[in-house]
Amino acid sequence: MQLNVTQLADKQNAQPHLIAVSLHLKLFNEFNQSHSECTLWPAVRDLLTNFTLPQDAPQPPAPPPP
Repeated sequence: MQLNVTQLADKQNAQPHLIAVSLHLKLFNEFNQSHSECTLWPAVRDLLTNFTLPQDAPQPPAPPPP
C-alpha cells in the first residue's frame, strides 16, 4: 500500500484485451502522482472514460453499392 499503485495481476496466458488494460493502467500510474488518495477509484474512472479496446483486425472497407 505504500506505493499506492493500481495494476492487474500478471497471468501466463494473457489475452490481447488484458494486455491493453495493463498497459493503460501502467500509463495511468506514470501520470497519476496523487499519493493522498487511493488509486483504485481514479484508475477505474480513467479506464471508463479513456480506454478503448484495440481492434483485432482492421475492418475491410465496405463494397460500393451496386
